[in-house]
Amino acid sequence: MGDYPHSFEEIPLSEYEGDAAIKDIYQKFTRQKTGFERVGPHRFVSVKGGQDVIKRIYNMKVTDKDIWVVTYPRSGTTWTQEMVWNILNDLDFERAKKTDIDKKFFFLDMDCLKSGSHGDAPGFVDMAEAVVGQQRLIKSHLPIGLLPPDLLKKCKVVYVARNPKDVVVSYYHHHKLTKSVDQDLQFSDFVKFFMKELLVQDPYMAHVKEALSLKDNPNIKFLWYEDMKRDLPTAIRDVARFLNKELNDSQVAALAEYLDVKNMKKNPAVNHQDRHQRGVFAQGESFIRQGVAGGWKKYFDVELEKEFDEWIENKTKDFKIDFKFITKL
Repeated sequence: MGDYPHSFEEIPLSEYEGDAAIKDIYQKFTRQKTGFERVGPHRFVSVKGGQDVIKRIYNMKVTDKDIWVVTYPRSGTTWTQEMVWNILNDLDFERAKKTDIDKKFFFLDMDCLKSGSHGDAPGFVDMAEAVVGQQRLIKSHLPIGLLPPDLLKKCKVVYVARNPKDVVVSYYHHHKLTKSVDQDLQFSDFVKFFMKELLVQDPYMAHVKEALSLKDNPNIKFLWYEDMKRDLPTAIRDVARFLNKELNDSQVAALAEYLDVKNMKKNPAVNHQDRHQRGVFAQGESFIRQGVAGGWKKYFDVELEKEFDEWIENKTKDFKIDFKFITKL
């Protein structure tokens, strides 16, 4: 393993127990038994014990054949993965429906999440390293600064960001789906952890800021989830051109229909039904949820929205972000 420029710092229990806002709820996070640590200048939150994986990812050899999809969790990742895969595979929808999303992309940081949700499969980092030099489709929720230093010199990166209000709603349900929190955890309490940047793969704001600061690099395509929702055909054309592929109008229309949320919800290749069957996923939750922009308004009361807006304002004082808030449901 090569050198690693960042240090790891364990998050002490005192940080939870000394905070009146969260001291009574932090134990509702089931991974708390394992513990968490921070790494790098943005203080990325990882499950304790994943250091070797994170270092290996940073030191991976990358080539100009590699295509990455990078996001903060629940920002339209799977949607974008399916778009990229189909563009690169000549819109082979039948094969797409029969090929699990985890067979299409190497989800590298799954190896350090230790959730067990991908069963006994070999590690994604091992599998990706075994085929270096071939075209690899790679997914990561790690911030760009923790990915290989040559990433934007050699690879193409599709980065997707989503407004934080919808992200935190979706991440709340994802935590419940993966049994990462007690099922009775209230949304308002989950939001506290998001704002305090204590969730796995936090901090959201630093993740998006870093990508936005790099959006003029020719090897990165920065997308807003809300823009994709508003005009998916245009996003498809933009990504296709970025990947050096040309699609005609009928192909764009066909891919947009395939990617419609009503079809994604019925697509077994992206919903991880096997994890429901193995009992890894909680009943009553689904991997592909509503896929809407603006759904947060059903979750935030006036007081919580005010507190969250103040948090956003404070976090963006040094780097203004034009969040794409869509309020019409």
